[in-house]
Amino acid sequence: MTETARLRLPEIAAAQAQKHVTHNEALTALDTLVQLSVLDKDLTAPPGSPAEGDCYIVASAATGDWTGWDGRVARYEDGAWRSFLPGQGDGLGWLAYVQDEEAFYVLTGSGWVAVSSFSGVFSTAYAGLMSGLVPSSNGGDADHDLDVTSGVAASDDASPALMRLTSSITKRLDATFAEGSGNGGMVSGESLPTSGTVHVWLIMKADGTVDVCASDNAASGVSPTLPSGFAHKRRVFSITTDASANIIGFTAAATAGGGLDVRLKVPATAIDVSNLSTSTVIYSLPVPRGVIFYAQVAYYGFNGSAWRILIQATDDTSTAPASSPPRFSFGGAAGAGAAFAERIRADASGQIKARSTVASTYLQGTLSGWSDARTA
Repeated sequence: MTETARLRLPEIAAAQAQKHVTHNEALTALDTLVQLSVLDKDLTAPPGSPAEGDCYIVASAATGDWTGWDGRVARYEDGAWRSFLPGQGDGLGWLAYVQDEEAFYVLTGSGWVAVSSFSGVFSTAYAGLMSGLVPSSNGGDADHDLDVTSGVAASDDASPALMRLTSSITKRLDATFAEGSGNGGMVSGESLPTSGTVHVWLIMKADGTVDVCASDNAASGVSPTLPSGFAHKRRVFSITTDASANIIGFTAAATAGGGLDVRLKVPATAIDVSNLSTSTVIYSLPVPRGVIFYAQVAYYGFNGSAWRILIQATDDTSTAPASSPPRFSFGGAAGAGAAFAERIRADASGQIKARSTVASTYLQGTLSGWSDARTA
């Protein structure tokens, strides 16, 4: 029986009897290979109770009814297993969706490879993607351990790779990285800093293995040395530590566009001065360093004279406080205090700037949390 070159579909011969048999064979092959979707790609033997039409990519060293089918697509049909082989071109470029991993794989000369590690495939479509991957303190050791929910992110490579964490993971930041949930999280040679910043990264190997690691901003900034074998990364959030190198308590929630809203469990004093002058003064907020965050700060000001305070990002043009426009500016009458809250952009050093219309103005600022766009 002759067959087509690419999908090996059986062809009906001239004057063939029972043409419907050959025709149905071709329909079954098309039903399997077009929009190819398989349940799993890691089994070496058939599952115990397959359903009609179930498809799998057979793993290496297959046994039982799958013996000799390594790398093939196996389908359960009419109470028996059948395999499907690529034809012309050895199937290079075939795509399959693997349901248990929620990931695409492409057939290459080296076998089935995660699309995310196949040069350039779909990269422009998901550049910048971030979804899920929300952190929380682990109840077993909230000072040192983090839980991260499942999610997906595009790597920060020039040609992004799609990285998918299929289930939540726990990492111990008081131990050196080891693969898997419940194991260490800090990259080699680094540890939780005292009164510092920790960046947490989603990382992936070329074979599609995904994990989470963490690094000390003071030691490696936003360019950590990844654990051996891992080639792709994306910062998914950043946290702060106290003077005892413990994680400062927080809660977090995902926001539209892949961002993260972080709230401190105990608001922190950010500014507390009684000598704010008419000249611009730089203040450092207790937000993470190394990346730009939008800090949520509540302010209180006071002076014995009529006063007005202007709060600005460090790269804003310095101007004198004025009631118009009123954004980031607040004030009061002589001897009267006033409160003001804003979400302001802190630079990568956690800094903002402020000035008053009169000398010796009291200014207090309390940080409740920050917004993280997670774009870098």
